[in-house]
Amino acid sequence: MRRKDRLRQDSADFETVYHAEGGSLAELEALELKALLEANGIAAVIVGDPVFPNLPFELKVPSAAAERARRLIVEAERRPARATRSNRRANEES
Repeated sequence: MRRKDRLRQDSADFETVYHAEGGSLAELEALELKALLEANGIAAVIVGDPVFPNLPFELKVPSAAAERARRLIVEAERRPARATRSNRRANEES
């Protein structure tokens, strides 16, 4: 199999589990979610270009892990950030 055909076949085995339109936080969100997925044993790849932050960022995972990755992302979006919880505690103690 030629290299070009192999690359085309490999890219078909990945699914997008996160998409953010370009903006100042899109890359950071993608990086945070990538770390979350990798901490849970799911390999993830970010597609986007920090040189052109106005373009979208996507997070892709192997198709076999896509459903689990989506569940993890939904769960993470429901939970408040740790820093937010820490800030609340500090405010309550004051």
